[in-house]
Amino acid sequence: MTPLLSLLIIAAGIVAGAGNAPIKIPALILLGVVAVRTWSYGRHLGRIGFEPSRSLYGPAGAAVFLLLLLNSIRAYLWAGSVNWKGRSYNVQRARNIAR
Repeated sequence: MTPLLSLLIIAAGIVAGAGNAPIKIPALILLGVVAVRTWSYGRHLGRIGFEPSRSLYGPAGAAVFLLLLLNSIRAYLWAGSVNWKGRSYNVQRARNIAR
């Protein structure tokens, strides 16, 4: 499971299950999985000559990537247009061309 997917499930589980234990348990398990994977990646970085603390950027980077993806989904589905390099592209026109 990718760290991005793990962070998404963790965030959804914590937000949606504020008082619901059946949702919190899988979220905490996935948080443990992310922690173990980050620790393991740090060990591998140390073996190849990099500073192991660099592995701590992984979950934060995955969270930023998740925010970028959610922003893209919002722009495509709800805003109706996508802005790129100073230009605005109408989504409805792109959907009609794809059909």
